[in-house]
Amino acid sequence: MTTPNRSDRTLGGLSRRDFMLAAIGISAATLATIGSRFASATEPGPTAATAAALSSAQAEYREATAQLQSLNEQVEQAQYALSQTEAQLDETNAAISDLEQSITQKQGELAEAQDVLASRIGANYKAGKTDALEVILGSTDFEDFVNRVFIEGKVSDDDAAAIQKVKDLKAELETQQNDLLAKRAEQEELVDQQKADAQALDDQLASMQSYANSLSSDVVALMAQAQAETEAARQAQYEQYIAQLAAQQAAAAQASQGASNGSAADGTTQTASNTGGVASQGAVEQAPADVPSAPAPEPAVPSYSEPEPSYPTYAGTGNHAGSVVDIAFGYIGVPYVWGGTSPSGFDCSGLCQYCYAQAGYSIPRDTYSQIARIQSLGNWKTSMSDLQPGDLAFPHEGHVGIYCGGGMWIHAPYPGETVQYTSVYAFIGGGSPI
Repeated sequence: MTTPNRSDRTLGGLSRRDFMLAAIGISAATLATIGSRFASATEPGPTAATAAALSSAQAEYREATAQLQSLNEQVEQAQYALSQTEAQLDETNAAISDLEQSITQKQGELAEAQDVLASRIGANYKAGKTDALEVILGSTDFEDFVNRVFIEGKVSDDDAAAIQKVKDLKAELETQQNDLLAKRAEQEELVDQQKADAQALDDQLASMQSYANSLSSDVVALMAQAQAETEAARQAQYEQYIAQLAAQQAAAAQASQGASNGSAADGTTQTASNTGGVASQGAVEQAPADVPSAPAPEPAVPSYSEPEPSYPTYAGTGNHAGSVVDIAFGYIGVPYVWGGTSPSGFDCSGLCQYCYAQAGYSIPRDTYSQIARIQSLGNWKTSMSDLQPGDLAFPHEGHVGIYCGGGMWIHAPYPGETVQYTSVYAFIGGGSPI
């Protein structure tokens, strides 16, 4: 009787070798399924609540910054209107001062003419040519006296015309003076109102700036929270995969051990057992190609604020492109101060005027005059691509900055901010003021 080969003995119709290989094949397929499940899983991220809160905070921050820009434009326009009214008031005061001097001069001329008239009346009285005593005694004051002299025809036509001319001119000057005094009162009232309006806008701007700063802090905090939640979710996903993989490996090892014990009990050769063990171990240790690896450190969530800029450099050639821009870069970080024209604080047009002055050029003080200068020189450009570094750029008539090229500029934005190098956010025109 022929003794069958131990390796040919069957379990459920399969040889033990085929059974072990089938068990190992099932384990590998299962591992592949686990890996595929994790590979196709949704990328881990923050919780829905955090993502929604972050999106809402970012939208509110963008809206707040838009309102800040609008308020800043209103403040600049109000401040410009105030400066114009104050300049007109100065002109009115100067005109009043000139008129007062003219009136004083005409009063002297009138007094001199009246003295001449009195001397002639006295001479006529001594010569007995007129009853001067009656005229004098009947007068209530000198003006009345002069009028009586005219009525009585006691002076010549030339004297009468000269005195009347001085009187008329004095009356005209006094009328002009009264008109100017009334105009000054109106302008002073307007200045007070414009100052109040400008202060109210400044208060609104400061309040909105504080609100925007708080929103910015909220955005930063929420982004940090979203990053932490994303990392936690990624770590949890990875740990879940490792746990399932360990469980599957344990199950495969247990199945392999059971099959090996059965083979020994049935007299299976050691060679077959060893071969099966080696094959099983190799299959178990083989990980599918799409098994996820341990999560690498995630790059930091981009900050909502602008990255630190890399400033270009310009050769100090002395021309406005090579010197004004370099000078302006030296004042980045200087605080915005309305009306400021020095490194202790700049407003937008003050920064431009100061930098040009440092380069040896004189340009007007306010934005409207700067625009007029550029246009009068024929240098006004309506396309930003036509600007050169060092040119002035205007997002609207009430704001200006120094163009640096590549869509970037240096400007003093609004109260609460500092001189900064950023992209040009709007453009109506610009050019060289020299």
